[in-house]
Amino acid sequence: MQTLAQKRAYQRLVMRRWRERRKNDPEWRERERAWRRKSYAKLSSDPKWRARKNAKQKIRNAIRRKDPKYRAQQSKYLKQKALREWLAISGWTYEQNEAAKKQGCKICGETKKRLMRDHDHVTGKGRGLLCHKCNCSLGWFENKASTILEYVGRV
Repeated sequence: MQTLAQKRAYQRLVMRRWRERRKNDPEWRERERAWRRKSYAKLSSDPKWRARKNAKQKIRNAIRRKDPKYRAQQSKYLKQKALREWLAISGWTYEQNEAAKKQGCKICGETKKRLMRDHDHVTGKGRGLLCHKCNCSLGWFENKASTILEYVGRV
């Protein structure tokens, strides 16, 4: 009878051989890929298997969402992704964005508040960084501009 250490050593040996074969034999690798594709196609057509897979994924996602380390990582990732997308749309570089942060809000010049990326809703082109108050005011004014100008013209 084998001890636990002997079983583990044998498993490591088998896995090492398997990895070597997989790495060095392209024919074998292709056969394995074909077998995996075929197996997945067969399984994915089974509604019970799909339901089990979806249930497991929901549980994994729920656990991840509660993990503070995962949440912080996701938050940082999503902020970076949003910044990259906005920079691509606006045509700015990262350095231009950092310089604009130091200058502050384009309307009131406030530098201590958190700045938001202002953009034209029609073209999607970035216009600059604004504080929350100026960004909301500008958005409100853009929606009501014709009414306001009409009123000012009457007075």
